[in-house]
Amino acid sequence: KRSAHSNAFFYGFFKNKRIVLFDTLLDDTCNPMLGLDEHGNKREFPAEETPTEVIGKKKGCSQEEVVAVLGHELGHWYHGHVWKPMILNQFLILGMFYTFGLLVKNKKMLADFGFVDEQPTLICLLVIFQFIFSPFNRVMSAVSIYITRCFEFQADRFAVGLGMGEKLQSSLVNLVKDNLSFPMADKLFSTFNYSHPPILERLAAYQRGNE
Repeated sequence: KRSAHSNAFFYGFFKNKRIVLFDTLLDDTCNPMLGLDEHGNKREFPAEETPTEVIGKKKGCSQEEVVAVLGHELGHWYHGHVWKPMILNQFLILGMFYTFGLLVKNKKMLADFGFVDEQPTLICLLVIFQFIFSPFNRVMSAVSIYITRCFEFQADRFAVGLGMGEKLQSSLVNLVKDNLSFPMADKLFSTFNYSHPPILERLAAYQRGNE
């Protein structure tokens, strides 16, 4: 069954970089596939459905808005938003292994948890990953979300720098509408939980940049 979700994303390195645009991102004026059903056959509208009613159900973005979304994804490529987090994650993983190597030899730590005479390796793993690393992982998750949000704002500014600010705004509005996303969120909650800023924050950032 064909998905009605609209999205776009960038991935890959070097010669294997790709920008993926969902075909549901396009409206009826630039997406001939919207005239087909999930089996690839021509879609038939009910006889009582007038052309006006069909137009009223239009979804997707215009060609100019899709180009603005493409400009946003090009911003991710231009600023290296794929390889930068991966390098950061490698250092974090090395740091966690190093810390684990120090803690796994710490007999006093297990003694503090009640394992004085016997200190089984499985219990040591459980203590380290569940009690020691858990707060650290929560902090690093918040840092990762913050960095991702900064990347989104940076990619938006790149698209605006290409002269696509107005169309990017309207495309974001259409995406929220088509995906039935809730446009509002508590700022503090979204800061620590939403990797992509809510649309109102992105529109506000665009307006501040034009002042």
